[in-house]
Amino acid sequence: MVSNIKKQVWLVDIIRRNHLISFTRINEKWIENDDLNPYGKSMQVRTFHRHRNEIREMYGIDIKCNKPTNEYFINYETTSDNEDIKSWILDSISIDNLLRENKSLKERILFGRMHSGQSYLPLILQAMRDNRQIVFTYKRYEVSEKYTTTLSPYCLKAFAQRWYVVGITPRHPGEIRIYALDRVFDMKPTDNSFVYPRNFSPEDYFADSIGIYHADKPTSLILLKVEGNTRNYIRSLPLHQSQVEIEDNSNENYSTFILRVAIDEDLIREIMKNGNNITVIEPVELREEIITRLKKSINNYETK
Repeated sequence: MVSNIKKQVWLVDIIRRNHLISFTRINEKWIENDDLNPYGKSMQVRTFHRHRNEIREMYGIDIKCNKPTNEYFINYETTSDNEDIKSWILDSISIDNLLRENKSLKERILFGRMHSGQSYLPLILQAMRDNRQIVFTYKRYEVSEKYTTTLSPYCLKAFAQRWYVVGITPRHPGEIRIYALDRVFDMKPTDNSFVYPRNFSPEDYFADSIGIYHADKPTSLILLKVEGNTRNYIRSLPLHQSQVEIEDNSNENYSTFILRVAIDEDLIREIMKNGNNITVIEPVELREEIITRLKKSINNYETK
């Protein structure tokens, strides 16, 4: 199960990086791959085409053959517009493959820490593809006890160096639940099937949030004053898709941004981590909440 997903990811990356590549050349690269093919076996043609079909079904990535040259390429015109899964496959895993090919440089390439839960991704992807439930043990940070639950996995979401799986569990019937993978223990697939609801859209579910919290309250219009070089960071990596820059005051070195989101913990943390470079202008309740937290932080330093 896991092995097949890694092979498929490798295959997509090889075709993507070469733009046009024959099956003969793909097979040569496969034989050279010590990590995924330690015994140096050839890839069978029928195995290659099976991977093509599964890649199209699972990731929405369409691998086509250029008949005149008998070379394969990714057809971006018919490839699914599911940008989240495509980006993960075509970018994150592409880096992993590049590192495998350049082992001698491993000590010269440094990464920020990604929490351990990512090891469950292949299993969850397979369960999502097959509409099969998964079972795992979970421990919330605020309690000491672990518990075991079954989940119908609807989608995956990455945020702040953590992966989350989203779905329905018998413990909370009819209620969407979100589980951080770094708090999961001993995950296994099951033979139990579930029906993925046609009216559920992961993108819509998180549309009003900047992070992993689901907005179960009305959105607010957020007005932010952003100073100095932080403006460029906010421009290049917006806090939310609704973000718009409505003022660029280069003389006084600040910009004003507006966005419409639900006020939640992720939004507050994102604003506060930028220190005095971001100031909330509106709404008043968000501004006052941040002032309260800043005063408490100052008090922590003054009393110790």
